[in-house]
Amino acid sequence: MTKTDRGFIVFPDGRMDEITEDDQTYTWTVPGLYDELAFAGYARTSDTDVRTYDGCIDLRTDGETVTVFTTGPAPREHVLAAEVAEVFLRWYRDNAETETP
Repeated sequence: MTKTDRGFIVFPDGRMDEITEDDQTYTWTVPGLYDELAFAGYARTSDTDVRTYDGCIDLRTDGETVTVFTTGPAPREHVLAAEVAEVFLRWYRDNAETETP
């Protein structure tokens, strides 16, 4: 069985959107998660053309690894080291691994 990547955009206001492969969007309430990820060094987007996503953390996971997407010069995909990825994966395993909001 292959694992499916799940995409998330974490906003500074305590919510997170999950975007599915068929472009459905689910919104999670995740107080404090953005701050934890930022403190751990997760890169934030810097998109002044699309202010909706400016400063957000854009990532995807397969439940084992975490890839963060950034704006600006390439490379724009960054696979996180295990100890940094664990910050998001801990939340993921406790909350989202088998369900959607």
